[in-house]
Amino acid sequence: MNWLQISGILRHILTFGGGLLVASGWISEGLMLDIVGAAITIGGVIWSMVNKTSTNMVASAAALPEVQSIKLEQSAPIEMAAPANVSK
Repeated sequence: MNWLQISGILRHILTFGGGLLVASGWISEGLMLDIVGAAITIGGVIWSMVNKTSTNMVASAAALPEVQSIKLEQSAPIEMAAPANVSK
């Protein structure tokens, strides 16, 4: 299973569970909307942090069909990369 399949199943489970809680009277519809909104916001922030790591960005680029290979090289220290008119 890949992440898209897992997230789809999880979304349906959460929808069913939330509907069950509202229908049984355990929580109100408004509270459920607040919980869902908070979960989506927090989940989006966490996903963004995980997805934007160097390793994941290289893996995403390497997975593109038009990319044959990716070569990573050590960059120069910032002192060497800065122009001469910038104080170090």
